[in-house]
Amino acid sequence: MGSTGETITVASSVDAGFLPYVGPVATSMARFAKSGRPIDYRVFYAGPPSSDTKALDGYRVGPVTVRLLDAPTEVEKYRGRSVMGTETLVRMMAGELMPDLDRAVFLDVDLLLLADIAGLFDADLGGCPLGAVVDYSIYTWMQRQRTDPHKNPLYRLEPLLREKLGFTAGEWYDYVNAGVAVMDLAALRSEELSRQALDLLDRAAHDLPWPDQDGLNLLLKGRIKHLRAGWNVLVTELIFKIPDGTNTFVTEGIAEQRRRPHIIHFAGAFKPWLRTSHVPYSGTWWHFVAQSPLGDKIKTSFQEMRKVNHRVANPLVGLGKVAAGLRYGRTPATMGPA
Repeated sequence: MGSTGETITVASSVDAGFLPYVGPVATSMARFAKSGRPIDYRVFYAGPPSSDTKALDGYRVGPVTVRLLDAPTEVEKYRGRSVMGTETLVRMMAGELMPDLDRAVFLDVDLLLLADIAGLFDADLGGCPLGAVVDYSIYTWMQRQRTDPHKNPLYRLEPLLREKLGFTAGEWYDYVNAGVAVMDLAALRSEELSRQALDLLDRAAHDLPWPDQDGLNLLLKGRIKHLRAGWNVLVTELIFKIPDGTNTFVTEGIAEQRRRPHIIHFAGAFKPWLRTSHVPYSGTWWHFVAQSPLGDKIKTSFQEMRKVNHRVANPLVGLGKVAAGLRYGRTPATMGPA
C-alpha cells in the first residue's frame, strides 16, 4: 500500500515500433494523476538509439517522468515464439529488473488511462504476488466457439485452459489479462519467478498462444489477486455483444467495465492507429496523442496507412477527439527532457 509522497513506479516494455505509443500512456497518466505523488515511468526498450529515444528518455509531463532502460537480452532467443512480441516477455522478469523496488505497475502501451494510477498502484493484493483483472474476453470468445466452432478458429480456448494450463473447475474463471498488472516485486524475487518463467518458455513457449500471459497464469495460479474490472477494459468487450449463455460472473464483470472504465485496453486488432473505423475511446486517445512528444509521428504513420488502404477516417473519431478536448482540456504542463 502506498503513502502520501511515495513515488509510484510504472513500467512497460517495447521495441522501436511501439516506442511512440509510450507518449499517450504518459500524457493520459499525467492528466488523471490526483495524488500529488511523483510517477517514475520506466520503459524497458529493445532497440537502437534514435530521435525517438531522445524525445522520450527523460520526458516529463506533470508528475510523470519517462526513463528508457535497456531491455534484457535473455528474451531474444524466444523471438518469434510470441504473437505479442518478445518484448512482452520482459514483464516475467520484472522482479530482477527492478531490484531497488518492492512494487510496480506493469502496463502494455496500447492503452489509455482514465483514472488516477495511484489507485491501481495502491491496490491491496491480499498477500498475493500479483494483481490483475480477469480476462473476460477469453470467456466470451470461448462461448462463441461453443455455439459456432468456426468463430475465431486460431486458438481453441477451452483446450488451452483445461489441457495446457491445467485449470480445474474451481479455477475456471481465474485466468487474467497481463496487460495491466500490479506486481509485488519482492515476492516475485523471493520465489525466483524469472528463472521459473525462462524454464517454462524453454519447455513450452511454442504451445502457449500468449507465452507471457499464459506463463504468469500458470506459474502463479491460485495466487493472483483479482483487481476491480475497470482497471483493464479490453475494448472488444465494449464493441461486441455478450453472447447468449455467457456465465453470470463474466456478464457482471463486463457490465462493471462498461459502467466504470479506468483503463481502456486497445487489445488485438482494435488499435486506434491501425483502424479508420470507430473504436470506443479512440477520439480520447487521439486527444492525448496530440499532446505527446511523438504525436506528429503517430499521426503521420496513421495518415500513410489510410492512403495505402484508400480509407477515410470515421468522423466519429474526430468528434470524439473534440469532445475529449472539451472535457479534459490539456494535460499538466509538459516540462520536456529532464
